[in-house]
Amino acid sequence: MIKKTPYLSYCSKGICEGCKLCVQGKKLVLFVNGLCSRDCFYCPLSEKRKNKKISWANERKLSDNTTIAIKEAIEEAKITNALGMGITGGDPLFDEEKTITFIQAFKKEFGKSFHTHIYLIPETVNEKNLTRLFKARLDEIRFHPNILKDIDSLKNEINKIKLASKFNWDVGIEIPTLPKSERNIFKLIDKTHKYISFINLNELEVSDTNLDLFSKMNYKIDENDFSGYIIKGSKETALNILKYFCSAQTKNLFQYKKRLIIRAKNIKTVFDKLNKYGDLERNIIYLNEFYPGFGYENKIENLSSKEKTKLSKLLEQNKKYLLKTGIKEKELILDGINFRFITSRKVIESFHDKLKNLKLKPALVTELPTYYSLPLDIEFL
Repeated sequence: MIKKTPYLSYCSKGICEGCKLCVQGKKLVLFVNGLCSRDCFYCPLSEKRKNKKISWANERKLSDNTTIAIKEAIEEAKITNALGMGITGGDPLFDEEKTITFIQAFKKEFGKSFHTHIYLIPETVNEKNLTRLFKARLDEIRFHPNILKDIDSLKNEINKIKLASKFNWDVGIEIPTLPKSERNIFKLIDKTHKYISFINLNELEVSDTNLDLFSKMNYKIDENDFSGYIIKGSKETALNILKYFCSAQTKNLFQYKKRLIIRAKNIKTVFDKLNKYGDLERNIIYLNEFYPGFGYENKIENLSSKEKTKLSKLLEQNKKYLLKTGIKEKELILDGINFRFITSRKVIESFHDKLKNLKLKPALVTELPTYYSLPLDIEFL
């Protein structure tokens, strides 16, 4: 029997353990790298992640130094009240050492109940790395077999899934649903059902990097108010097959949005307002040398250590100037991540002319509560 869940997804026998936390927004997403031996035309990875040896914790870019990166990722997990972690890529096994180290560090920090699942392609799996993952106390593996090939040709991949099933953890399959692919997916289920405890079918999403290929291959594209662009027929195909179907809306309205709302509540200052959409409305004083504009997101994510040091010094200097204008220290919060000041609406209005004289940029900002506080709307005053 197919049931619609409260999360705009569908299931026939219940949701796997990893998904239960995801839909509550209580899982950290650890993106190990964007490297992969495959070149799937439907891959939705953005240009800044695809084929890049860069790690991310949710929307936070991590240090190249693994020890520092772990501290940063743990900090992000705490800010979002995470009770688990989903490890993805690319292929996390392209950097096996880093992946293992992260799992061990998170289990040590949060305990064995911190549920950790990983997305893998079967090709790079072997007994040695599976044993290492098991000893690191991984809880769940989600395999992505190569669904672009006829399932009868995937004997080696299916044997890898069989190998993983010999360990005491949950093993499943998670794949995007290509329209009219029922026959191939039923074959896949038939070949693997002895070795897996679940199969998740995801709605096929369109991104900047796969749009052209979808168009050239004559896929029909649909628009959804909550999840952007999706491939027409993907949902219908999944419902014909259904084991567990995760819609694009589920990911955007529940997994992503709920996680951001938790984060917003934890980082909200006394000067901020959390609106009904889960965004933060803030009163900001930007430095003249660094404020939102064209390419701002890319710029802030890729600041060098030298640039960060320079901006930190400018922030401290300007704080002294601001205090001399009559603004009280308790009315200023120094944001050392985005190199700006968070303050009250009263300060912005009362000291507007003095702020402009100091060549600072007061603004009313609505932003996503991500690590880099991505602005959605800015009104410079």
